[in-house]
Amino acid sequence: PIPSTIGQLTALTFLVLTDNTLDGPIPSTIGQLTELNHLQLDYNQLSGPIPSTIGQITGLTALALALNSLTSYIPSEIGQLTNLKNLSLQGNPLCLPVPAEVDALAQYTYACTQGTCVETGPAGTAYIDLYAPPYLLPL
Repeated sequence: PIPSTIGQLTALTFLVLTDNTLDGPIPSTIGQLTELNHLQLDYNQLSGPIPSTIGQITGLTALALALNSLTSYIPSEIGQLTNLKNLSLQGNPLCLPVPAEVDALAQYTYACTQGTCVETGPAGTAYIDLYAPPYLLPL
């Protein structure tokens, strides 16, 4: 598991814990890492909801939580991450709808082919990869 004491690393700017077989929830103290600009926790076994406190890390440009077992709704607080250029949530059984605050992060379009979605918007726009079925589940 990711220890709740991770929130004490307040000067951290870059955190990559990809593919470390981490399990359990993402601690809410992750929101105390306000200097982070890159948070990558993908390819683990993290579970539970995405903590709304992630919205406090307003300098994030990349947030990768893909391919875990994160559940519930996508927190609308992610919409506060106005510097975000890459949001990767695919591969989690998250519930629809995508909050308007998150959907409004960037002007983008996407195309889906055989369950794979790719950005088709203009260069430099944010890429939000969370539409690949069956990873978002309607209630």
